[in-house]
Amino acid sequence: MTASQPSNVLAVRALHGAIRWAVAGLGVLAVAVVILRPRLPKRERIEPGQVSTLEVRQEGPGWVALVWKAPFDGGTVAAYRIQRRKRDTGHWMDVGTSVETMVKLDGQQDGVELEYRVIGVNAAGEGPTSNIVRVVL
Repeated sequence: MTASQPSNVLAVRALHGAIRWAVAGLGVLAVAVVILRPRLPKRERIEPGQVSTLEVRQEGPGWVALVWKAPFDGGTVAAYRIQRRKRDTGHWMDVGTSVETMVKLDGQQDGVELEYRVIGVNAAGEGPTSNIVRVVL
């Protein structure tokens, strides 16, 4: 082999040497599996789309049950993050997570107008926030 040979010729010669060694030591089948195994492309990570149709399904003293629809676009949702705030305070806080499109939140404050929203999350990040629902428990 000389330095002036194209790299593909060098690769073929190296592969030929590896096959001869493998046939002598390990067997043809093991080499065929390694050589013929295609490389899979890396998956592109895409954030989830927007959660839709958030609504209050039921409510009671100190609890609320929320339901919503999964995003119809974007990446696959791994979990949903539920956030709450007192109306017009501006500060959202996480109050629950769910892997389903519904959740029952216990320990919610009675007699105060609360707002809820849901965000789809996966390894790529988080999607846009859902619509907001308001409730007084």
